[in-house]
Amino acid sequence: MLSENKLSKYLIYAIGEILLVVIGILIAVQIGNWNRSVQDKELLRISLENLREDLEIQKEIIDGQLALESEMIAKADSVLMFMQEPIPSPPDISPLLFELTTRRTFIANRATFNNLESTGNMVLIKDKELKNELIRYYQELDYLTAVITNNNLFLIDNIYGVFVSNNGMKFGQNPDGSIRQDYSINPELRFTINNQLRARKEFSEAIESITELQLESTVEMINLINEKLGDRPQRVTTLSTKR
Repeated sequence: MLSENKLSKYLIYAIGEILLVVIGILIAVQIGNWNRSVQDKELLRISLENLREDLEIQKEIIDGQLALESEMIAKADSVLMFMQEPIPSPPDISPLLFELTTRRTFIANRATFNNLESTGNMVLIKDKELKNELIRYYQELDYLTAVITNNNLFLIDNIYGVFVSNNGMKFGQNPDGSIRQDYSINPELRFTINNQLRARKEFSEAIESITELQLESTVEMINLINEKLGDRPQRVTTLSTKR
């Protein structure tokens, strides 16, 4: 009986020890999960703030692009106006022609988004709406970047730029290299010049149109992130002007 008593007490003690170990493990797991949850939430908050900062910089880049395209459209209109004169003035036209070769390299500021994708931290974004909107936004941004790059290389540089570099206006030069004041223009040359100028204007109008859409998406994305962060939506201004 004494032996059975001791055995019973030992078993109860052993079971108690096991229960304490199990409870300790469960508590440790819960604490670990809680710590990871807190860390994930903090990492998500930091990532969203970094995304918002990237988007605000992107908005400045877009505003700069829109300002340039608007300026190029105005310059093209000026030259087209000069071309309506019976005898256009080379000194008035020449500087504007060369200024119309100006174009801007567009940069997609996607450092934080790239980091989220490469590290696998996109899984931290549990909000399906936010994740889908981010993916869609950066796909559109990549498309805009490709369009502007191709426009710069093939349309502005290789078409209009070559036209200006090869003296498509047929300006005469004095021995000192200055443009001669007397200028003759036949209907065929006028037609060619007007087509080049209208094409250059259309290049900028097309880029301005698609860039304005990206600006709207950028503003919407900033405000969506503000909403998810619990911040008040910002009034985001734009340098873009509708004509």
